[in-house]
Amino acid sequence: MARVFAELPEALARTVEIAGRCQVKIEPVANPFPEFRVPRGESVDSYFEKVVRKGFAALAAEVAASTGTRTSAEQVASGFLRIAVANMANAIKKISVQRGRDVTDYVLTTFGGAGGPHACAVADALGIGRILVPPLAGVLSAYGLGLADTVTMRERALDIPLEEGALPAIEELARELEADARSHLADEGIATEDVAYLVEFIERSERGVLK
Repeated sequence: MARVFAELPEALARTVEIAGRCQVKIEPVANPFPEFRVPRGESVDSYFEKVVRKGFAALAAEVAASTGTRTSAEQVASGFLRIAVANMANAIKKISVQRGRDVTDYVLTTFGGAGGPHACAVADALGIGRILVPPLAGVLSAYGLGLADTVTMRERALDIPLEEGALPAIEELARELEADARSHLADEGIATEDVAYLVEFIERSERGVLK
């Protein structure tokens, strides 16, 4: 990641910061990937293929015992893929087709480590003919995290009638919330001059009481 984000070190710093908040200690290691013991005479690919086939064969046996229908390990694996693709396609439909949009005119953008392997199947399920794979698709979330603004929000109920005399209480509460928000941003290492804007809004309940 350090090489990928060489021009954007804050992305890597944010990742480490989030891990710290989750109480996860990241130790620098030469090989960050887990090591698996592969039996002598087996390659990594051949061994994992054998493990995966064994796992799906066990699932196929469970299916046969429950339904009386014999299925192969390959059929079970294909079923898992079809379910995964259908779930992803349905999630996209909820924010597009169900709102009256024709997704066939859109381009499907992939991200994440599993984006590439599933992109074509999801596009077929949606009737989309074009796919965009960004150069940093596998680390797009971390890249976006590094580019995103730091935002903090504060809100508090003020149980008073909305009338002319309520203005001083509203202003006092707004100052308290602003001070708290600025303090939080300062704790995040953001200088006061780097705070871009503050937004204030009021929500009124049905009986004219501020919330």
